[in-house]
Amino acid sequence: MTNYETLDDLSQINDENKRHGVAGTLCILYLLLWLTLISWQLFDVWIGQHSLARLIRYELEPLDTAVFRLVFFTVLGGALGGVINGLRSILEWYPVFDRVYAWKYIVAPWLGAALALIAYTLLNSGVSILGGGNIADANAAQILTMFSTGFLAGYGAQDVFTWLDSQVSRLFDPDKVKSEIAAAVAKDISKESETVRKETDENANYEADRILALNSGGTVAVATLANSNPHLDELSGSH
Repeated sequence: MTNYETLDDLSQINDENKRHGVAGTLCILYLLLWLTLISWQLFDVWIGQHSLARLIRYELEPLDTAVFRLVFFTVLGGALGGVINGLRSILEWYPVFDRVYAWKYIVAPWLGAALALIAYTLLNSGVSILGGGNIADANAAQILTMFSTGFLAGYGAQDVFTWLDSQVSRLFDPDKVKSEIAAAVAKDISKESETVRKETDENANYEADRILALNSGGTVAVATLANSNPHLDELSGSH
């Protein structure tokens, strides 16, 4: 290998490292821009200004509701969680940053917001089924709670994905569905058999009681007749 070839290889390595470094820097700037936008929107909506909605001349009345604030702050919490996790990861790996992972940081805010929205729907659907409070009556404490939940969903996206995968496998596993159906059918058959057995036992007991009552009535009648006619034994006896 000549010195020229060695210099060319080193030059290519340096150029590649520079590209990785530039990609890492752009990802950091991108996430910082998102952090600024989210912080501004948190304050803007909290005070009821709705600057973006005013800018596009959107009607503000539907935005002054507890439901909108609850959903909005949950989604922003998820986006913020994705941004914070992305910044932490880039700063940790920046010396050896690989631009192939750039898309991971580009979609981080969007992914965090989507996961937060999923968490919001799952939690509130569970609360509604269990007869919990009305979403329309959401107060500041509930908004902060859902914001924190959204943040955790965005920050721990990998754990949320693992949990979602387990839920999907549990709900939609064909083998498990078949076994559950078979168990339900067996339970119904067992229940029906038990009902039939009880009805049969009740009928048998009823017939036995009726026969016993008839026999008891015949015995009483015979005894009464014997007491009223002292010659009954003679008539029924053999000569």
